[in-house]
Amino acid sequence: MFLFTSPLRSLICNRSAAAVLVGLCLFGCESKTPVPPKAISDVVVAETASPGPAYTYQELQQVLPTDTIAGFRVKGLPSGANFRETPSESYSTCEQQYAHRGATLTITLTDCRNAPIRLTAAKSRMVKHMTREDTQQRVVTTDFGIPGLHALTFYEKPSQTSRLTAVLNSRYIVMVSAFPQPSTDLVEDVFFSLDLERLTAR
Repeated sequence: MFLFTSPLRSLICNRSAAAVLVGLCLFGCESKTPVPPKAISDVVVAETASPGPAYTYQELQQVLPTDTIAGFRVKGLPSGANFRETPSESYSTCEQQYAHRGATLTITLTDCRNAPIRLTAAKSRMVKHMTREDTQQRVVTTDFGIPGLHALTFYEKPSQTSRLTAVLNSRYIVMVSAFPQPSTDLVEDVFFSLDLERLTAR
């Protein structure tokens, strides 16, 4: 189970503290070896998939924020689908868009309980502690100081598009994207404000 205890929830909800946490985990010429806050030790992320049954896309939609998040308001109805690619390979996914002053935020949740190949492909792009930056983009892989969490942040400079993709409990893929944005700060904040305890309850 992905468990956020009260100390960490309070830490993440505080914008300035969250910025410190994110800053510590970005690796580049200006970065330092991260020293995760003590509250991080209270977070547990399973390295093996939880055994519960897979969510349907309708059940995944219940985890999505239904009104506002980080100042963004729901835009339209959520979408979703259940996929079966082979007799033994299936997964479910849902998506919701939000809008605020000309900016768009999108949250996508995927349950890969019965799709290990898709999950492995996602994790393979998340080599720990890698940073790549050029004139077009910046890509950072990190665990945010949380053992067992696999995450990748991506920022495309020309379009000002930011995206965070994370794998939780060797089962769930959470993607948060937004544009236009000056950095990946917003998608990181939104990710940590999601009800991840509810998502990983199975």
